[in-house]
Amino acid sequence: MTHAHIDHSGYIPCLVKEGFKGKIYCTHATYDLAKIMLRDSAHLMEEDAHYANLKKFSKHMPALPLFDYSDVVKSLALFKPISYNEEIFLGDDFYATFIDAGHILGSASIVLEQKKNGIRIGFSGDLGRKNSPILKKPSFLKNLNYLVLESTYGDRVHPN
Repeated sequence: MTHAHIDHSGYIPCLVKEGFKGKIYCTHATYDLAKIMLRDSAHLMEEDAHYANLKKFSKHMPALPLFDYSDVVKSLALFKPISYNEEIFLGDDFYATFIDAGHILGSASIVLEQKKNGIRIGFSGDLGRKNSPILKKPSFLKNLNYLVLESTYGDRVHPN
């Protein structure tokens, strides 16, 4: 997981609820933020479902949250926090390294590498700016064969 923003982490409890049991790698800070955000998200959805049932305005009876607190607890047990620049073995000669993306606390880009074939694939999440007063500038992804790039706002000019 590249970072804790809900558009990057918010569906994890649904995947776990549907049977996902794999490891979820992220940075330590991303894990700390995801704990807060996912618990809060479950709480808000549970409250919304309760209110919809009370006022009977949902087209679903009963209205249910996408996931609940217990789904979050099960999800958080799968998280495997790692440090920036720590190489982790994924199996079958595949390794991953998380590189600082400078977007929010704990955000990362990821380099996936198969060493015997010399293949390096970079994955960006959201990237920060190089002159942020409170975050480090994004680290460069180097010597890649392929790049999978976040480009939600790639069609816009961002004035300084």
